[in-house]
Amino acid sequence: MERLSRVQGWAYLGVVAVFLILAWPIVASFGQGLWGPAEPFLNGDFNGGWWLWWASAEFWRGSDWSQFVAYPDGAVSLARVIPNPTDMLLLGIGGAPTILKWNLVQLIHVLATLVAGVHLARAAGASRLASLAGMALVAGSPVMLHEVAGGRPSNLIVWPALLSLSCLIRGRAVWSGFWAALQIVLYLWHGAVL
Repeated sequence: MERLSRVQGWAYLGVVAVFLILAWPIVASFGQGLWGPAEPFLNGDFNGGWWLWWASAEFWRGSDWSQFVAYPDGAVSLARVIPNPTDMLLLGIGGAPTILKWNLVQLIHVLATLVAGVHLARAAGASRLASLAGMALVAGSPVMLHEVAGGRPSNLIVWPALLSLSCLIRGRAVWSGFWAALQIVLYLWHGAVL
């Protein structure tokens, strides 16, 4: 059984390796510059996420964050670009955003999506090689790279939906429901599609 698990695991590790190789110029600058738009603080998507993460960190620290912004006017204009704020509110527990934290969140969502995609493909009957190849295409797809380049880590949260579908295929209804609920909480629009 252990040998079988090791053999099957290469597809999961393989898709992570493919992404890291394809995105090496981005990954190599991990702690040096933001993954996102060229001028991040002029981008509404990025600004909304960064601001809400910061405001959440202030809230969790017990600080009155509204004293530092033109609340409610500033908050209302930024909130329009945040389709679902749950992930940013939760990220605030770990403190204010930094370049490294921002990049790490995006990387985790990308890798989790790729691994969950392999898991779904395997559950649907695809071979290890086919599931690896399919998700390698997703890793380098314009949509995936567009979301990273746009500074929208929330849009990358599709991995709970993929895990929900995988569990549904395998007849694990309770786990399917758990992952579906997590998808709805983390990103409402993807949850609605699921």
